[in-house]
Amino acid sequence: MKAGSAVRVTTTSSLAAMVLIPSQHEFEQANPDVSLEISTGELVDSQSYIVPIRLGDVSVAENADVIKIESFNVFGAYGMAPPSWSGDPITLFTTEWKNRVLPDPPLAAWLEENGLDGSNIKLRKFDQELFGIQQAMAGNGLVFCSTTLTKRLLESNLLQQFETRPVKSNLCYYVPNKDSFETRSATRFINWIDDILNQ
Repeated sequence: MKAGSAVRVTTTSSLAAMVLIPSQHEFEQANPDVSLEISTGELVDSQSYIVPIRLGDVSVAENADVIKIESFNVFGAYGMAPPSWSGDPITLFTTEWKNRVLPDPPLAAWLEENGLDGSNIKLRKFDQELFGIQQAMAGNGLVFCSTTLTKRLLESNLLQQFETRPVKSNLCYYVPNKDSFETRSATRFINWIDDILNQ
């Protein structure tokens, strides 16, 4: 019997923790001859055998490399009462990226889309989206973050969204030089993550 192959993936801590690691078993069940090795880091690895999934500026990434353009919305702990957007102060967790060239989360566009002025919002910023998501799940406030990262948490009733509309951002997940990965296992992984992020 032929030994299985490994796909090494490197990505952001938030995508790894919120999407890849919870979905890893599903990939390996569907692809029993392939194992996933997931690591995190903000720098793009240049080794040809590593599949880097990066968060970047959609205007800079090559169209063919983009897997998912991010949208953002506000989420809170499951079961919490909807916030009063014009009443008491609201703590809203958001992200200030370590990588300063990344576009900011589109909070101003979100406020405008939802007809809110945001005057009662108190912003608290982390450098990783997963920290704000954890604070929201603990009931310590709301989080303004990626809809991609919250999908499983919504399905598991750990987070909820309110009657607010999401907004597109200038951020995307992409794989640099995506078409250069020629091994069968890497191609299967890239197709799978494309499906997962775009369901």
